[in-house]
Amino acid sequence: MAVFKKSFRGRGFSGNYLRKQCNALYVALQSWLVQQQANRQWEELLFLRQLQERKSDHDFQLFLNPAKESLEQYPYRDAEYFERTYLLAQEQDRFFGRQQERRYDPALQRQSDALDHYFIIQKLRLACEMLNRNRIIQAEYAPHLLPEILKVIKQETRFREVPAIAIYWQVWRSLQADFSMEDYQEFVDLLLVHPSTFPPEEMREIYRYAQNYCIRQINGGQRDFSQHLLKLYQYQLDRGLFLLDGIFPANDFKNIITLGLQLEAFPWIREFLEDYRQYLSPVQADNIYNYSLAQFYYTTKTYDKAVDLLREVQFTDRYYDINGSIMLLKIYLAQKDYFSFHYFLDACKIRMQRNREVAADYRKSIINFLKICKRIADLQERSPYLSTAQYQRRHQKIEQQMTTVRPLFDQWWLQQELGKLARGN
Repeated sequence: MAVFKKSFRGRGFSGNYLRKQCNALYVALQSWLVQQQANRQWEELLFLRQLQERKSDHDFQLFLNPAKESLEQYPYRDAEYFERTYLLAQEQDRFFGRQQERRYDPALQRQSDALDHYFIIQKLRLACEMLNRNRIIQAEYAPHLLPEILKVIKQETRFREVPAIAIYWQVWRSLQADFSMEDYQEFVDLLLVHPSTFPPEEMREIYRYAQNYCIRQINGGQRDFSQHLLKLYQYQLDRGLFLLDGIFPANDFKNIITLGLQLEAFPWIREFLEDYRQYLSPVQADNIYNYSLAQFYYTTKTYDKAVDLLREVQFTDRYYDINGSIMLLKIYLAQKDYFSFHYFLDACKIRMQRNREVAADYRKSIINFLKICKRIADLQERSPYLSTAQYQRRHQKIEQQMTTVRPLFDQWWLQQELGKLARGN
């Protein structure tokens, strides 16, 4: 009531009148948002269309060339570029048709080619997303017409000469079982040779497909692809693709740190940490930086500094709570501080068993990790007092457990630690 009186002075309250005014305001807001979204090039196209409707031929010819120049200044050669090319050529062809001249006009061919390119790019993009979602959520998306489109691309090289089509074709192929190392290199080369084909947001998503291919190869046992994955991260850093809104995504930051440390790229990771910490979300920045630096010191065996930094991490986030605790366990084991190790491991196990906020499979994988980690620590602690036969039996039993227990968190690290004991380190 108070708002109504202030907004409509001198008028008695009327619910019907208020609803009408709210609806009018909503319509005005819609119009304003559309105007905000429309850019200069779309405005030019719509203006040309209005000139056509009014048969203002002189003005149409006057404004046509500036519209063409504006289109060519569009910085990308993506689906939107070809859509605009098609629509502009369509207006040109409509204008030509009204002149009733019997001669060749290139606008019709340009309209047809642009429509082909737009359609193929969009169908390939959607087909890749469909296949990707089918894998993730067991959906049944069906990219109709795709076999025919793939056949045309293979048969007619002119389509593969369009960078946007060539790139999305490689994205599709990267999701197939027969995608080879040579194919992968061709895919990456296309991204490097044509870095401005797509807007940064779309280019970032395309790089994710390349990343996911590398991750699948790594998970399949081809650890050499870790180097290729790091290079993909570095290419994106060079192009600013992680800073699309000015904030570095936390997950990408963590993944880069973890991968770089696994590859022992220590100077590069240290530099990365300092250069990009300023772009982390202010809410998470201190936690992410301290935890990542603790990872660095842990990996470089500067354990005391790692422990000091972990004490500064606020374990309010499940990621830091779980992974920070596991890092501390690894440090205590490396330092052979068995008292702290067992005390902390028992606390972690109780906390994980009670934690219902973590997905069941993930919680189980952590609990399995803790059980095997405890057996490795016990073997390491008691090895001086075990006979060779006893030692070998316990070692083999742990080894068998690692091959059968599923799910299992950080299996690679467990294998490394057990391998050190097998070598008598």
